[in-house]
Amino acid sequence: MRRIKKYIDFINERWTQIEEPEVKSKFNYRTTSKKEEYQRLFMNQLLMMDVLEGSNEIIKENRSEVISLITNDNWESDTPELAQSFLSSINASTCVEYMTPYTADELSNFRLFKVDGMNIGFAIKEDGDIILVHNNSEIGGIGELLIRKAIELGGTKLDHFDGFLTGFYRGLGFELSSNDPFADEWTPDGWKFEPVNIDNPSKSIYVDELKVDADTKLDAAMRYAAGKPDVVYRSIKK
Repeated sequence: MRRIKKYIDFINERWTQIEEPEVKSKFNYRTTSKKEEYQRLFMNQLLMMDVLEGSNEIIKENRSEVISLITNDNWESDTPELAQSFLSSINASTCVEYMTPYTADELSNFRLFKVDGMNIGFAIKEDGDIILVHNNSEIGGIGELLIRKAIELGGTKLDHFDGFLTGFYRGLGFELSSNDPFADEWTPDGWKFEPVNIDNPSKSIYVDELKVDADTKLDAAMRYAAGKPDVVYRSIKK
C-alpha cells in the first residue's frame, strides 16, 4: 500500500512538471478568446482604414519631412520606454473606443517602429505578421509608404476582413493564403454590419482570388450582404 502511494505521489509530481503546450490561433495573437482575436483584428482594420481615409486630406505642411523620416528609418530608439510610447501612439486614434487594448508588456514582444516624435508607425511580430499600422497625425497620404516600409523591414503577412482593404493589400503584393467565414459569436464590439459587394473586385476575394462553386458563393453573398465578410489571411508574393 505504501509502495502504491509512493508511486501515485511520483506520478502527480511529474504531472505538475509537464507544461501545457501553448495553443496558437491562426491570428497568432496572445489572447484569451476568439472574441478578443476578432476584436484585435477589427482594431487593426480600423487603424489602417484611418490611415487610408486620411490620405484624402493630405496636409502638405511637414509631409516631406515625415516621408523622409520613414524612408530613412528615423524611428524612436528601441529602449524599455518604446513599448509605452507606441501604446500611447495607438491610443491617439479617434476609434480607440472600439479597441481591445494591448499592454506595454505585450507590445514589447513585437518589433516596434514609431516615427520619432510622431504618432505614426507599425509593428511586426516574430512570424512576420504586420499589425497596428497607424497614422494618428494630421499628415495624410503615407499609407502605402508605411506598408512598403514594413515589408522592407521583414513583414511578410497580414490579416483583414474582406472589403475596404482588399484591393489595397492585393495591389501591394499580398496574395490570398486562406479565408474563414465570419463567425457571429465573435462579432467585435462596434461592428457596423455594413454590406459588402461580393462582386466588386476591389472589395471581395470572390471575384478574382478565390474560385468556389455556385452554392458556396451564394452562401458567402448572403453573409456579405448582411455585413459579415470573411476573415482574409494574406502573405507577400515571393
